Amino acid sequence: FSQNGQSLPLVLNKGIVEVKRPQTPKEPFPYRTEEVMFANATDFATLVGTLTWPVGYDNQSKQKPAVVLLVSGSGQQDRDEKLMDHKPFLVIADYLARHGIATLRYDDRATGASVGGEVKNATTEDFARDAAAGLEYLRNLKAFSKVGLLGHSEGGSIAFMLGANGKVADSRDFVFYGNLEHESGSVIHPEINPAGEGGGDDAHIIVNLGLVPESVLRIAFTASIYDAEIRQQTFGQVSHAYIRIFDSITREEILRYNLADNFTVETAIVFGEIYNNNGEWKFNAMGNGYVGGLAGLCGIYGVEVG
Repeated sequence: FSQNGQSLPLVLNKGIVEVKRPQTPKEPFPYRTEEVMFANATDFATLVGTLTWPVGYDNQSKQKPAVVLLVSGSGQQDRDEKLMDHKPFLVIADYLARHGIATLRYDDRATGASVGGEVKNATTEDFARDAAAGLEYLRNLKAFSKVGLLGHSEGGSIAFMLGANGKVADSRDFVFYGNLEHESGSVIHPEINPAGEGGGDDAHIIVNLGLVPESVLRIAFTASIYDAEIRQQTFGQVSHAYIRIFDSITREEILRYNLADNFTVETAIVFGEIYNNNGEWKFNAMGNGYVGGLAGLCGIYGVEVG
């Protein structure tokens, strides 16, 4: 080797390339894993992945673990989100399993063991349907206390889309005359004046914001006409409808929203909603009318009806 008029000996020896990834979990694992499969029927995609149960999991126990669906970033990736021998999703699944949380990670559509589904022209919304199918699969197992998402890069956007899409996570989140109280105790529907006779409020809904589960980002307030088609009734026949929020302790009215009397064929109304904005609850006046009555509202909010 020569530089600046000086020559020095330089000896190069061929070595063995060894990639060190000390964070990658090594078998044997102290937890159980299984290969699972679920389908996104809309896009004809069959997704295959690994369901990792937490350490000490007992399917006979009444105590159910939480589970997290791992959603990969942009580009087609396998269930471990492998890149240059790094396997971040495997690392995360291992860590969570050792701390009592189950995970499901899956090969992206048309990647690894997964088959089907458009890839070339697919959008984030398309991939979100794959993730939604994974959530549905986990919920249908009835083996978990909570079902959540963890996304990386584009997967983070998908997690936000599915978490804030305005759909209920479970039909039990729908509080009405057939389910008068949410299981958390945060929403109670104690009384109603279905005929609207007399003065004052025809229905009361008690909301305790301190008891609202963290997963709930918004609470919508709606009304529908019972047996509207049989009775041939619509909200076009209703006048002076309103929603108001008042303090149950001081009885002070905080706000009131009067609906316009311009409905015609609508048999269901979304009066408004309260929503969580960075930890602060706010009210959004809406006054949107829909046809289809209660069943129509159930479709809007993702409530399964028999």
